[in-house]
Amino acid sequence: MNAEKKKFVLVVDDQPDVAEALKLFLEFDGFQVQVAHSGPMGLQLFVPGTFVLVFTDFDMPGMNGHELAST
Repeated sequence: MNAEKKKFVLVVDDQPDVAEALKLFLEFDGFQVQVAHSGPMGLQLFVPGTFVLVFTDFDMPGMNGHELAST
């Protein structure tokens, strides 16, 4: 796996302050982070093979994290 690919992370959380805190923490550690504030928004950003890790809140309204991960 190439080194650039290892640096992309997707954070999906409906609480902006939580998502931003996790984003800042990951960026401090050298990751490039994209944030989505809903399951459907996370699906729009997700491209297979792009992210090495996805953090998702499992208790979101509408499409919850379990539904997102199952898609």
